[in-house]
Amino acid sequence: AYHRGNLPDLARATATYSRQAEPRCSRGQYVLGVILLGAQEYGEAQKALEAACRFAPRDAEAHRALARLHLALDRPAEAE
Repeated sequence: AYHRGNLPDLARATATYSRQAEPRCSRGQYVLGVILLGAQEYGEAQKALEAACRFAPRDAEAHRALARLHLALDRPAEAE
């Protein structure tokens, strides 16, 4: 998938623009969060993924990505 490994700047810029254009769009927040998670920018990834979960509380993908973030930060209790 495009969001794993070394990520092109274009993907990040596109996701950032999407979030700025529609800040309450859960999908834009999710995509940016996953891109940032892949780039190991955990603080910003957490903000985006938490927003995605807040705007779309039933979005299982967003919750799974947030759980992956917590695991990457060695916070397994928060990943549940």
